[in-house]
Amino acid sequence: MPAAKRKPIEAVPPPEGDDPRGKLAAAILEEAVAKKAIELKLAAIRRALDGTEAAEKKLEECKAAVAKAREVDAQSAATHFEKSGKPDSPWHLRRALSDIEIAESTLEVTDRAHKKLRDDLAALEDDAAEAKNGVLVAMREVTVPLAMELMIELAQLRRRTSICVRALSDLMADDARTLPTFHDQMRDLQCANKRAAVFSEIKDEAARLLYGASNEDHEAGLKASKEMKAALAELMQTPEHPLPKV
Repeated sequence: MPAAKRKPIEAVPPPEGDDPRGKLAAAILEEAVAKKAIELKLAAIRRALDGTEAAEKKLEECKAAVAKAREVDAQSAATHFEKSGKPDSPWHLRRALSDIEIAESTLEVTDRAHKKLRDDLAALEDDAAEAKNGVLVAMREVTVPLAMELMIELAQLRRRTSICVRALSDLMADDARTLPTFHDQMRDLQCANKRAAVFSEIKDEAARLLYGASNEDHEAGLKASKEMKAALAELMQTPEHPLPKV
C-alpha cells in the first residue's frame, strides 16, 4: 500500500489583531510583580525571625528572673519568720511569673506568624512560577513564525539533501549491471583501479558528505545554538529584542 502523501508545511499567519510581543511584555511585567511580592514577603519573614529571636531571648531572661525572684522572696520570707512575723506575699515571684507567661505567649504568636508567612511565601512562589511559565508561553508565541520558517526550510533542505545524496551515491559507486566482465582477474582489478582513479581526488570529501558531518559542521551547529539561547534569554527581559537570523 503506498504511503500517504505528506502535507507540505505552510507558514500560518497570526490571527488578525494578535500581538505576541505585547503579550510577552505583559507576561514579563506580571512575573516582575510576582517576584516583588516574594521580596516583600521575605522581608516580613526576616522581621518575624527577628521577632522570634527577640521573644526567645526575652523568655530566657524571664526564666532567669523567676529563679532570682524565688530566691529573693524566699530570703524575705525567712527574714520575717526569724522576726516571728508574717511573710509578705511573694510579689517578686508573682510579677516574674506574669512576665514569663507574657514572654511565652509572645513567642508562641511570633512563631505562628513566622509559619503563616512561610505558607504564604510558598503560595507566592507558585504564583511566580506560573507567571514565569506565562513568559515562556508568550515567548513561544513570539517565536512561532521563526520556527515555521525553519521547518519549511529544513523540509526543503532534507528533500534536496535526499536527492543529492542518492545522486552522488549513484555517481560514486559502480553499477554491477554496467560493469565489464573479465576472465583475467588481474585485468579486472586494473580496470577497477582506473575507474576509481577518476574520483580519487574527491572521494574523501564525498564520503564525508554522504556519511557524516565534519567538525566544522558540528562547531557551526553549536555556535547557532548558543546564539539562539542567548537571544531567547534576552527576549525574556526585552520583548522587542530581535530574533536571530539562522
